[in-house]
Amino acid sequence: MHSEINEIDPVTVEVAVQVPWDRVKKGLDASYGKLQKSGRVRGFRPGKAPRRVLAQLYGSQVRNEVIATLVEEGLLEAVQTHSLAVVASPEVRSLPRIEKGKSLDFTAKVEVRPKVE
Repeated sequence: MHSEINEIDPVTVEVAVQVPWDRVKKGLDASYGKLQKSGRVRGFRPGKAPRRVLAQLYGSQVRNEVIATLVEEGLLEAVQTHSLAVVASPEVRSLPRIEKGKSLDFTAKVEVRPKVE
């Protein structure tokens, strides 16, 4: 994951995170795999529904779950990488969308402790 910070004022930082497509695809595959094992679809034996059918029925839920997980992981990694002393929970401006073959980009505002010199 790639992240950049932009200091807005002494106590507010804007964090821009870019999650590569490989990681997004890995998250989608894991979520569909978990759903395929436990999901029940009418007309299929438990655990035997094809991914195409699961995508039609549960696609938006799976995408939202993966986005939420990747946003959380991306922000956590950015905070650790840039050694930010976070005071409040971050505000994600707009939730990103998953597009095939493209990275997942988002920005968030984070309140941090002021630097004392």
